[in-house]
Amino acid sequence: MVVAVMARDAEDKASPRGGVGMVARVRATVLALGSSRLGCNGAAIMGVQIANLILPLVLIPYLTRVLGPAGYGTMAYAAGIALLLSIIADYAFNWTATRQVAAARHEPATVGRVIRCVLLIKTVLMLAVMAFYGALVLLVPGWWDDRWVFIASMAMIVGQVYLPMWALQGLERMVGFAIAIIGWRLASMVATLLLVRSPDDVAYAVLLQGLPMILVAFTGWPTAWAEVTAVRGWPKWAEIWAQLRDGARVFVAMATINFYTSIQVVLVSSVGGPVAAGYWGAAERCLTAVKAVISVLFQIALPRVAYLAAHDPDAGLQLLRRALVLGASGGAVLSAGMWLGADLGTWILFGPAFGPSADVIRVLAPIPLLVGISMVTSSLFLFNYGHQSLFTWIVIGAAALNLSLFLVLSLVFSAPMAAAGGSIAAEAVVALVSWWTFRRYVTA
Repeated sequence: MVVAVMARDAEDKASPRGGVGMVARVRATVLALGSSRLGCNGAAIMGVQIANLILPLVLIPYLTRVLGPAGYGTMAYAAGIALLLSIIADYAFNWTATRQVAAARHEPATVGRVIRCVLLIKTVLMLAVMAFYGALVLLVPGWWDDRWVFIASMAMIVGQVYLPMWALQGLERMVGFAIAIIGWRLASMVATLLLVRSPDDVAYAVLLQGLPMILVAFTGWPTAWAEVTAVRGWPKWAEIWAQLRDGARVFVAMATINFYTSIQVVLVSSVGGPVAAGYWGAAERCLTAVKAVISVLFQIALPRVAYLAAHDPDAGLQLLRRALVLGASGGAVLSAGMWLGADLGTWILFGPAFGPSADVIRVLAPIPLLVGISMVTSSLFLFNYGHQSLFTWIVIGAAALNLSLFLVLSLVFSAPMAAAGGSIAAEAVVALVSWWTFRRYVTA
């Protein structure tokens, strides 16, 4: 998709309205960066996202019917806790390290030092998080009864920490990763259909969500290391401190984003119980699948925008303008689809027991449009063009608004509907403020 955008941009500049110098510069940039690699990278990411959409069409209807609203709610609750804790272990390296690898991908030794340092930091943080999680299982009332579910969810933390997507995305070597993750997810789906047979098998369902990511790490990292120069010895303290300092602001922003998205199911379960969490989890799963389609644009464009922001900022802005049109128009189509297909989609995917989820999906329907805008103006523009502080404050403000509205709306509406209202408000704030900043920067 982004390849087509860049090609069309070059054609526009080649028309009589454009200058010959601009055409030469765009062509030189495209040739230097290697558009064929971008095309393969984009196709691989698209393949992963298509699999992410198709496989749940089989798995989710099965799990919701076998586990029921309460069992599915417990599963969503444990997964939400694991994702919250994995935020700390990840430390936003999926963003900052991807940018570093992309900017230095022609310097194998530099990339090797970045990967070595990031993996060490992630491992230490993961061990601390796992110890904390184990203490929570022992101490929090009611958690011990579902201890095997929470223990199984630890696989999701390990998988998130060691998933090599950030390194391969920065190197634009996603083909092998895509094949591996699709293959392991297919195997996980088959195992789920064989092992999860009743509401008592929630732990198996949770474990089989995280296990494929661990297996992908074993198959994906050799590809990443083949692209870099091996670096001997342990990272120096100066390197570790530089990574922590570079990622601090982005970590705050990304931790806030993931916190106010992952905490929703925890809050809904705390206020409305496991059945309400099941209704919310079903609606959120639909939203996540739709957002995954939009995220293809971000995942393809991030390494290229990071490179252009460092070496040719004007070309990067041209790419962002085109990407904004694609993101907004694609998001609008997906929002309309969510609204129109809420009832039928809920009945097919989750079954009659999840009827209340359809109303929640309709409330969430505008979010794909908002995300299509903010994915470009916030995640790509603010992050790569020196506005990280603004990016952080926007996200913190949106999260505070989200949680505040949930507390207020839950006094009047059901917990899932209150969570949906808070989510809409937060996404609207991020989209509008970042779009206004982007517009001012481009027209200055």
